[in-house]
Amino acid sequence: MKKVLIAIVLVSLFSCKNEDKEKELLQRENEVLKKEKEILEQENASNAYNNESAATPEPAAPVQEEFYADGEGDYPQGTTRLLDHSDLQNLSMREIRILKNEIFARHGYIFKNKELANHFNAQPWYRAMYSDVSGLLSKTEQQNVDFIHKNYE
Repeated sequence: MKKVLIAIVLVSLFSCKNEDKEKELLQRENEVLKKEKEILEQENASNAYNNESAATPEPAAPVQEEFYADGEGDYPQGTTRLLDHSDLQNLSMREIRILKNEIFARHGYIFKNKELANHFNAQPWYRAMYSDVSGLLSKTEQQNVDFIHKNYE
């Protein structure tokens, strides 16, 4: 019986301590929420003041959109599947060069070579956007570029 009473007393002590801890945690949480609310109110008031006092709003930074001209060009197979010799055997060296560079053009590569720049600038689907698109190429595209470079250049 004595052990049972001791157990009850211990359980009630722990319960009180836990309740005290819960109350303390709730108090702290409420304090944090109040501070967050105050900060938000200050920010909103500051933003409202800035918006009212500004003569002209600052323009938003332009969003860099990703460009990809899927299926465009005279040789879309350079992007859609792996090429082999039979795909290129009836093409002139100029056509092979265009095929290879269409892969880059579909991703918006800015051509430094005047002939290629003129060719792709004349295409309605082409948009010169990036000086390096190597990280944008698919595995198939990179393998096709490597294949053409190794066998036809």
